[in-house]
Amino acid sequence: MSDEDHFLFIDSRFSESASNVDFSVIFNKSVDSHSGGYPTQVFKNVKKVELTALSFNHGIFIAFPDENYVVLDIEELNNRLHSNVPEVNQSFAFVYVDSNEQIEKSLKGHDFDDKIKYFNPPLSSLSRLTIKLKNPITRDIVSDLGKTTFMFKITTGPSSA
Repeated sequence: MSDEDHFLFIDSRFSESASNVDFSVIFNKSVDSHSGGYPTQVFKNVKKVELTALSFNHGIFIAFPDENYVVLDIEELNNRLHSNVPEVNQSFAFVYVDSNEQIEKSLKGHDFDDKIKYFNPPLSSLSRLTIKLKNPITRDIVSDLGKTTFMFKITTGPSSA
């Protein structure tokens, strides 16, 4: 058997958490139209997870008026970057923002680097993503996400059993 790619689309408005400063997405959970979560599989034998797209509305630019980037902290994917900025160091990624933007901003997941977390050996299972957008200097979490969306490509391999 060969590797298989799965595509996961996440919209913060349908997250598991009731908080608007950070949110969790739990896989393989039965849902109704109001509770969040995803009625999908738990990903097994995960070799890599790649952020392929990101979109957020103008609210994020208001939250970071003096910064030109935001830290993308994803607990399950962190420890990818090294930096002299404490909040960036060991995070998953950072994304450049333009405070002059007046509308929703969409970005490819690879602006200046491919935002990929590799697992060697493969991660036995991935059942949730816990996501925070942070100000790199004040370390504050964005207090009004509005509508943030992500597209991830999850590559799984054959089970070793």
